[in-house]
Amino acid sequence: MNYPPLPWLQFVILSAIQDNPLVWVTGKVIRATMAEDGVKRAGPAFYQIMGRIEEAKLVEGENYDRLEERQKGKQRICERRYKLTDRGIMALDRTRRAYGRTKCRRA
Repeated sequence: MNYPPLPWLQFVILSAIQDNPLVWVTGKVIRATMAEDGVKRAGPAFYQIMGRIEEAKLVEGENYDRLEERQKGKQRICERRYKLTDRGIMALDRTRRAYGRTKCRRA
């Protein structure tokens, strides 16, 4: 089956995950990486598209529970983190080939 290249925003997000040295990457880190590239998305819009990417099985997501110190004591933060699936890596490869870029590396 011949799939079309990824939409631009999905390509940016999946590239941000793959370019990170960690296997599991938090949404906060992905958004920061995107912002460095000039792409800004507010939390709700970002997590909405991440939900779509997860439904498409391009990434695997899980809740990541961590303890974070805020100005007033400690607060428990539950955040999503993501890793690329084989399907996501293949989609990045296919998109990069379509636009003449180099092949994706395995995470």
